[in-house]
Amino acid sequence: MLIKRLFDVVCSLFGILILWLPVLTLWMLASISTRSNGIFLHKRVGRKGRLFSLIKLKTMRPIKGIETTITQSSDSRITKFGAFLRKSKLD
Repeated sequence: MLIKRLFDVVCSLFGILILWLPVLTLWMLASISTRSNGIFLHKRVGRKGRLFSLIKLKTMRPIKGIETTITQSSDSRITKFGAFLRKSKLD
């Protein structure tokens, strides 16, 4: 029983590492490309009109003094890495 439990814990930790390694890599690259924290919370409307926060990777440089607007495909704030994230739908 102890051996099975140890096996389960080791396999679970290995699985978590395998799943989180790409996410952490993308977060670090997004942080470097935007020169800020690579993640942000995006507010969405869910079932029955309830608001919830979705964790997303940043794909655009923050520019002070600019109001939040709808992003165009040729927006100058989108980084090269951000364009890759958007095209591959990894953001």
